[in-house]
Amino acid sequence: MAITVDERGVRRFSTKEDLAKLKGEEKPYFIWDGGFSGDGPGGGRLGVRVAPSGDGAIWVQYRLENGKTTKQSLHKLKAWLAAGASLPQLRAEARTVIDGGKSTGLSTTQAKTTIREAGEAYLAHRAANKPYINRGKGKGTEGALQDAIDRAEKVWGNRPLSKLTTTDGEKLMAYIRDNFGPTTALKARSLLPTVLKYAKRTQPTVNADVFKGMELADGFFLTDERKNGEEKPVLTAEQRPRYFDALREIELAEGADTGRPREAVEDKCDFLRLTYLCAARKQDWYQATWGDIDWETRDWTRDERKKGGHTMKLPEAALPILERVKARREAEEKAGDGDLVFGTFSTTTLRDVHKLALEKAKIDPRLTIHDLKASRVTQYHIEQKLTTTEIGFMIGNKDVATLIRHYVRDSASEEEKLDRVNAKGDDLI
Repeated sequence: MAITVDERGVRRFSTKEDLAKLKGEEKPYFIWDGGFSGDGPGGGRLGVRVAPSGDGAIWVQYRLENGKTTKQSLHKLKAWLAAGASLPQLRAEARTVIDGGKSTGLSTTQAKTTIREAGEAYLAHRAANKPYINRGKGKGTEGALQDAIDRAEKVWGNRPLSKLTTTDGEKLMAYIRDNFGPTTALKARSLLPTVLKYAKRTQPTVNADVFKGMELADGFFLTDERKNGEEKPVLTAEQRPRYFDALREIELAEGADTGRPREAVEDKCDFLRLTYLCAARKQDWYQATWGDIDWETRDWTRDERKKGGHTMKLPEAALPILERVKARREAEEKAGDGDLVFGTFSTTTLRDVHKLALEKAKIDPRLTIHDLKASRVTQYHIEQKLTTTEIGFMIGNKDVATLIRHYVRDSASEEEKLDRVNAKGDDLI
């Protein structure tokens, strides 16, 4: 039999072949087993939530003795299909899970639920009862929550939600803030508790207060910890060698200063070097793939999602750095055109290495990673005296005047500035 759709728009399948034919759509959708015994209110039902990617999660849904409805994930659809199990076997498994859950109110599998399973259960609940509305601004709330779940899984792994503590919440916030920005971390903190509270409805042992009572530094979620009007620091010509010498010292320590493997430290040091040399934003290198780089022309096409993207010229000094980064990715077999230049960072934070370098070099600790871009633009404009056309050619920004106004930070004294603008021959006028 083929997949059917009833008058209420509910989709149903009846064979394993139906499941193998499922395709992803623009939004996730549910399809239920029309031949599952007990299908209906209170009796339990078996279904699949199909993601836009085409993969899906096989779920059972049933009602507990207290009247609450719960869902439980059984398998990933593609993995189950590949395993060769039959639909009758799946139905028998679903019936066992439902019967056990109804009698105890909390199955063994539920007691070990991970953030991935809880997240998918919550998204399935929202899709069936109160779908998210995307108003056309980026990924929307559903996309932001999915990203938060992905990042939580990276930090927490398969740990049961009942075992999580406030310290785990702090680690996750630090990972998201330092790799994706404080605004993204704040968004995740507001969305993930909803998933935990939903899981706790049927799983009393879940710790839904992971993000409460976190001991975070003042200004943890601020995009810039400096006060408005406070002068922003910049790497001066005298400080630059000290900063990059400090990075080399950190690398040679083979992770002793950070407690992390040397390869992870090398990646972060090279990330900071390239951020400076290319006058780039952190996000540019986080999103860069090897296919974005043309080695012959030294072109790097950056962030095409932002106002059409722009192409810059890689400085010659950036090439050997990229070559050694690529050698590390090749060792991991992740150096294809679609692979990220820096892969996905571990929980070692980029900011940790940057702050350690500032400390070793005795440089103003307020200097942020984003200030490295300002330092490079200032070097181009003030020290090397490049024209706006030359700066635009190297960095790839079309509106160079705005770039200079926003990023150039002249540390010269008033007397030095006056001397620079006093043109030779003025006294003859």
